[in-house]
This record gives sequence, C-alpha cells and structure tokens, in this order.
Amino acid sequence: MVRYLGNGKGLTILAILLAIVGIALAGYPYIKEFIIPSSEAPSIDNVWYNENRDYYYPNATYHAIPDLHIIMNVETGQNIYILFDSQAVLRDSGSYESLQVVIYNNGVAISASWTQVADQRSGGGVIRHSLTLQYSIDSLTTGSYNITIAASTGISTGYLIGNRIEDCSLLIMTYN
Repeated sequence: MVRYLGNGKGLTILAILLAIVGIALAGYPYIKEFIIPSSEAPSIDNVWYNENRDYYYPNATYHAIPDLHIIMNVETGQNIYILFDSQAVLRDSGSYESLQVVIYNNGVAISASWTQVADQRSGGGVIRHSLTLQYSIDSLTTGSYNITIAASTGISTGYLIGNRIEDCSLLIMTYN
C-alpha cells in the first residue's frame, strides 16, 4: 500500500475525490435554494374552534346546527381550511337512512362541501357513524365571514326516534 500511494497517482485520485465531495457539500445550500423547488409548508395565521356536544335532530331540509358557527376575518392572500367532525346516529329502520352536512358561508351553501353517511340494515336500534367534512377555500376576498354547518336527513320521524347528529366540532384556520 505504501508503494501505491508513494507514486503520487493514489494521492492525486484521493485529492480529486475529496475536492469533488467538498465542492458538492459547500454548494448544496445554493443548489437547494435556486435549483430544487421549495416545499415549505403553509404558515397558519389564525385558528378558530367551536363545539356543540348536544343532540340535534335534522329534518328533510337543511338547517344550521344550533350554536355551531364561527365568525372570522380573512385578510388579503389568506386561504381558509375548515374541519367539521361529529357522530351521526341513524335509526336502524330496515330501510335506507342517511344524514348529510354542508358548509354555509354567510348563509349560502357551498355545494362542493357536501358529504353524507348512509346505511341500511334490518333490525331495531341505531347505527353510529363518524361524520367528518374537510374543505379548503382559496378564493375569498378580504372581509368577515360567518361559517356554519347545516344538516339534513332523508327521514323525518320526530324527536328521539329519528336520525340525529351529536358531538359536533368546527375548526377553521387561515393560512398563506
């Protein structure tokens, strides 16, 4: 081994390899910043939260879930993220049962934000489902917004025996 390094070829190759590694390591921050696109996560500006743990019995038309709304302000360049989470309890009537939710912005339904749970079984009792809705809006103008969640069910059979929604929570974040 001493003979191989002694003639200078081995040292030259080793020096060139170390120089290439050194240049690559020294230049990585510049390469990353200017050549490789940045994948930075959006920054969260504001967070709002509200909940309603009571039972709510929707009927065949959409109505806002009581005491579950958020009034928020959006500034220029901000987007909003909405997360609604709840439990849907469908009666096990032996026929098709469903419960739907939609996001309302200043009293107007955002039709693309709609989701539902549905089930059909034969027997008595209830069927419990997790009901979650996520939605992001990036085209709002600067201003104040009242975000609500409205629910509807295909069956309206009356208090304590119909489909219901419970343990509702609403989270909204503005981000850039």
